[in-house]
Amino acid sequence: MRVGYREVRVWSLFGLVVLLTMMAGLALAACSSAAEPVIQEKIVEVEKEVVVEKEVVKTVEVPGETVVIEKEVVKEVEVPGETVVVEKEVIKEVVREVMIEPKATPEPLRMDASKFGYLMAAVESNITRGGVVRTAGPVEMAHWDLHQGAPAYTGITNMYNNLTYRNVGEGQRDIVPDLATGWEVSNDGLTYTFTLREGVEWHDGVGFTALDVIATFDRIMDPPEGVITGSIKQSFEPVEEVRLLDTYKVAFDLVRPTPWFVNVLGAAPHFGYPVMYPKHFLDLHNQNVRENLPPGTGAFIFQERVPGEHLALEANTNYWNPDLPYVDGIKALHIPVWANRGAAVLTGIVDFTWNGNQETWARAMAQPDMFHGSNPPINGTSPMWTNNSKAPLDDVRIRRAIHIGLDKKFDLEVAGAIALPNYKARWITKAVPGHMSDEEILQLPGWREDPEGRAADIAEAKRLMAEAGYADGFHIKAVGNNTPAGGEVRGVSWLQQAEDILGITSDLEIIERGIEGEILVDGEWHVAFVTGTGSDVADPTAQWNGIFRCDADGNYYRYCNPEFDKLLDQLLVEFDPDERVKLLHQAMDMLDENPPGYQAGGGSGLPMGGVHVRGIMIEDLGGYPWGRYETVWLDR
Repeated sequence: MRVGYREVRVWSLFGLVVLLTMMAGLALAACSSAAEPVIQEKIVEVEKEVVVEKEVVKTVEVPGETVVIEKEVVKEVEVPGETVVVEKEVIKEVVREVMIEPKATPEPLRMDASKFGYLMAAVESNITRGGVVRTAGPVEMAHWDLHQGAPAYTGITNMYNNLTYRNVGEGQRDIVPDLATGWEVSNDGLTYTFTLREGVEWHDGVGFTALDVIATFDRIMDPPEGVITGSIKQSFEPVEEVRLLDTYKVAFDLVRPTPWFVNVLGAAPHFGYPVMYPKHFLDLHNQNVRENLPPGTGAFIFQERVPGEHLALEANTNYWNPDLPYVDGIKALHIPVWANRGAAVLTGIVDFTWNGNQETWARAMAQPDMFHGSNPPINGTSPMWTNNSKAPLDDVRIRRAIHIGLDKKFDLEVAGAIALPNYKARWITKAVPGHMSDEEILQLPGWREDPEGRAADIAEAKRLMAEAGYADGFHIKAVGNNTPAGGEVRGVSWLQQAEDILGITSDLEIIERGIEGEILVDGEWHVAFVTGTGSDVADPTAQWNGIFRCDADGNYYRYCNPEFDKLLDQLLVEFDPDERVKLLHQAMDMLDENPPGYQAGGGSGLPMGGVHVRGIMIEDLGGYPWGRYETVWLDR
């Protein structure tokens, strides 16, 4: 909705109608009573142009729409003598308003015709088949259901397919067909039609059809009682309806053009992975598959899981992509600590990991004849999870005091030393057009590092605490996962800062990383040091819409700022690059003043592996991984 002032010309025709009715009394006592007033009839026409400045407060959906407003104003005017003039004005306003449209039309991701029916493959020639690829990462999970927040980084996603997916064999630089063979987009960008692969079978032998796609998205968008899909539902907020067109064709109707929609379908997030599930299995288990592992259509089939040790998958010899997989299986070892993952690569215990830490990664990169890796950006930044529904964090003054009072430089140094590289980021990553330079960020309250600036920030934080009634601090409950980057090191460091600077004391509970999705949902904490959120597109709009919008299903901050929601509404429809930069800077200003939580920076990944690990371009990744890797092969 646009609200503003415009100059509107109003032509008014004043038809002055004077109705005079004369009634005379009987002239029987002329000297005993005063004469009755004489009512005259008089017609006067006046035409004039009036310029009116009015506030436009409604959305006009039709360019050039004409709105005609009629109003009648009645006045009584006393005229000296015996005449009363009754003046009636009929004002006809003709108001012409033109809808303000975006300066640029959003261009959806249209499919390259040459990619129709595309089958992923490794880019190398002379591929060696066979062997079991060993990986290191956290593989614990509280349940099996990826739609209900089971962590995708366990490796379990290799059992499944999306409709589209990132091109694993080419460094994840492009979105290609997966269970769809291709897609078409309507001219207005509101309808995406997907043609599906024929001959695909679920791991239990049942054929895949469009009914499975409909069942999957019905469950995501309208989950039955007991099924909580908040971690994925908000990603598909633009979807108005998913329609069955025939056995192998579906259409998605959107409420507004969403250029990154195909990217969302092919996403690989930590939580809320949009894999397809089989309708027959969902129906059999009353839509809840937390305790019952659904069969997939993917390149690997479940073999075994030993809690706390490993997840084992074997090759699907009936995979719909006949060239894949190249390896005989996957053994994902449960190694939750970044440094230990990197050490497992260096010592040959595993073949690769999606994340080492800075020290082990640097050692590997210093031996290019034995190891390779890369440092891809992580799209999306998010503050530490802060529960805005828990007092006193429900007070914006307290959240702002924490946001500006703690030492961000120290916090980033701690985070970088124990896990991944971190950099200064004011709510958006350096991949977003219009991001601020370090020099610009360092001028802002909360990010200043010079002694005078830090002293001013701490003083303002303490003033806000006192104003909110907590001059001496308060006590909070904190939870953190069992990793150094979670609760074990960074969480302890952050909480110590909060106590030393602002008097905020705490109790910290360490949890298994595999259940952190459950913890975010239950909300029985003040702050949580668990896995942050990422995005499959650099632009933050989709991510913000999912985690900061009032009542969004993925809003585990329990944050609500109606003014920020209005700004999000503008970002969802404004695609002019210059205007978007202005809106993003407004958004950052708003988030600084009314922060969902504490924000310090962004990060990047550190995938690393032996040089014999081929097929996934681990040495030159174009995006942050943690997804499938069915194109991997071992050059031994």
